[in-house]
Amino acid sequence: MAINWLIQTYDQLPSTQDRLKEAVADNPDLAEGTVIHALHQESGYGRHGRIWQSDPDNLTFSILIKPNCAINRVGQIAILSGLSIAKAIDDVIAPEHSSTLKWPNDILIDNRKCCGILIDAAPIKDNKVPYFIIGIGINIASAPLETATFLQDHTKMTVDRDKFMKGVLFSFSTLYTQWQNNGFDDIRAQWLSKTYDVGCDIGVKIDTHHIQGRFDTIDMLGNLVITCGKNDEKRKITSGEVFLL
Repeated sequence: MAINWLIQTYDQLPSTQDRLKEAVADNPDLAEGTVIHALHQESGYGRHGRIWQSDPDNLTFSILIKPNCAINRVGQIAILSGLSIAKAIDDVIAPEHSSTLKWPNDILIDNRKCCGILIDAAPIKDNKVPYFIIGIGINIASAPLETATFLQDHTKMTVDRDKFMKGVLFSFSTLYTQWQNNGFDDIRAQWLSKTYDVGCDIGVKIDTHHIQGRFDTIDMLGNLVITCGKNDEKRKITSGEVFLL
C-alpha cells in the first residue's frame, strides 16, 4: 500500500530531523508518512554529526516510516532510500548526466555529492525497530561546498523544489511498498546497477581505522562486501565511509 504523505512545511527550523524526533516522542501514534520540511534549516547535520549546510533554494526534509522490522534490516532501508532519490534525480537531470550511488547512502552526479541521507532508528522494542526517521538533504539550486554539486547545474529545465520533493516521496513510496511486499532482491539489483564497478579500488574509513580493498557487492542486508589482500579475503562492512582510491 502506498504511503499517505502528510507534509508539514516550516519557514525555518533548527533541524527537520530533531523536529520529527520531538513530534514522535510527544505522540508515539504519529502517522507513518509524516514529513517535516523546512524552507531553511539552521543547524542541519549528517552522518557522524557533520554539519549539513542548507541554502534556502535547496531541499531539506525528514520522513517517518514504521516498518516494525528487525534492526539488521536498517541497511536495506538505507539502500532503498538512496535508490529512490537517485531515480527522482534521473527524472530531472539531462540524459548525458546520471546519478551514482555510493554506499551506504550518498548520491553523486558526475562523481560529486548532491545528496545526503541520515537514518535514525527508534529504540528496539520486542526485538524490532518500531520506526525510522530518515533525514534527506538535496542540493537543488546551489552547492554549499566546493566539492559538491547541485541538480540545476545538470539540466536546462527549472527544477521546482516542491515538485521535486513530491517526486522523491513518490519514488520512495513505490520502492518501500515493493520492499514490504516482495523483499530486497530487486532493489539490491537496481542499486548495484547504479554504483561503482565490481573490482574498483576503494577505501573504507571505520572510526579511526582505514581498510583498502576492491568493491565486490552488497549483501542481502545491504552491508558492503569488499575483497581484501593477496588472499582475496571477503570482508563485510556494516558501517563506514567509502572513498575511491
